[in-house]
Amino acid sequence: MLGLMTMRSIQIVIGVVSPAVKEALEEYVGAYFSQDLEIDWLENAQGEGDAVLDLSALFVKVPLRFGFVVDRIQSFLDGGLTAFLPTKIDVAGLTLDRDLGVLGPDHFKLTEIEQSLLEHLYIAGQDGVSREDLLYRVWGYAEGLETHTLETHIYRLRQKIEADSTNPQIILTRENGYVLGS
Repeated sequence: MLGLMTMRSIQIVIGVVSPAVKEALEEYVGAYFSQDLEIDWLENAQGEGDAVLDLSALFVKVPLRFGFVVDRIQSFLDGGLTAFLPTKIDVAGLTLDRDLGVLGPDHFKLTEIEQSLLEHLYIAGQDGVSREDLLYRVWGYAEGLETHTLETHIYRLRQKIEADSTNPQIILTRENGYVLGS
């Protein structure tokens, strides 16, 4: 499982082939991200003219469009991790087929939002996900926004997939967020 949901400090590995590319990337990327973003640089990356942005083996060719790199990093920070999940994942003992948007042997049809919620809970593992993180990663809501959108969607999703939605076993509520049952 990928445990990057509560991203207070982010570490990204970028392979570069020349000091000039490294220097330009440091300046360009640093100007766009105010988060605690730590970039590890791999000197002399393999392949002539290749730079590797290690977001699950994403290869970027040189000449490098810096905007592309910034877009890829922003996508990653915004929850783009779900793009790197396998087609089928185990969600509390049920198989989520991400291509078909169905869950379990009964093939519960999921909306895009429901699927995204389950994917983010899967990524978080047993650490769970805070309410604020889910609101930002699934809907793009700013921190501190007063809304019941998340609770409404969790309620409806539980109605759909839980055997007894009053005693949930798949999506569990924790102190300040949610976690998948085991």
